[in-house]
Amino acid sequence: MRQLTVKRALVAMLIPAALILSSCSSDNDDQDGSKQASLVDSSNFASCAEAREVGAAPLLKGDPGYRAEWDRDGDGVACETDGSAKVTTPASSAPVGETQDSGMNGILVPGTAANRQQISANSVSFDLPGMDLNDAAKWMGSHLPINSDVDGMKPCDVRRFDDLHEWFWAGEVTASGVDMFSVSVLNTTPISVLIRNSPSDPAGC
Repeated sequence: MRQLTVKRALVAMLIPAALILSSCSSDNDDQDGSKQASLVDSSNFASCAEAREVGAAPLLKGDPGYRAEWDRDGDGVACETDGSAKVTTPASSAPVGETQDSGMNGILVPGTAANRQQISANSVSFDLPGMDLNDAAKWMGSHLPINSDVDGMKPCDVRRFDDLHEWFWAGEVTASGVDMFSVSVLNTTPISVLIRNSPSDPAGC
């Protein structure tokens, strides 16, 4: 009878102790998990090593923790890892990087250009969100082959108005007119750029 009483007393002491140990372990796991989740979600990584340590690397342009100074080759991917890539997509649907091809005679537009519209077989337009007329005109002017031929047409004129900036290239004069190519920045909402090839523009330059 005495042995049974001792056993019951031991069991009564051991069960609460086991429950306490289990609770402590669970609390520590929760704290560690919360700490790691906090680091993954943080936009204030101190270094690429920290981002890699918590599995947040590589960081894509548009990710909360992305920093341009960590993107050594300027491809929109910071804190790159060897042979591995995080499965995610950039916040913006615009191509990563500074520029994108308009699809017209090699003319470039900003990487943030959106809402591409094929107006006709010979003309295309883009919206330039976040830019005013002067910013857009300056950007386009610095990326256009202003002093070079475009598809065999030679640069011939630049026109600036309060609500419009245009660059023109002209081809051979024919009986039906002059082959023309133009890039126009328009003061629309948002600002837009129109790239156009006019096969027979009688006005010329």
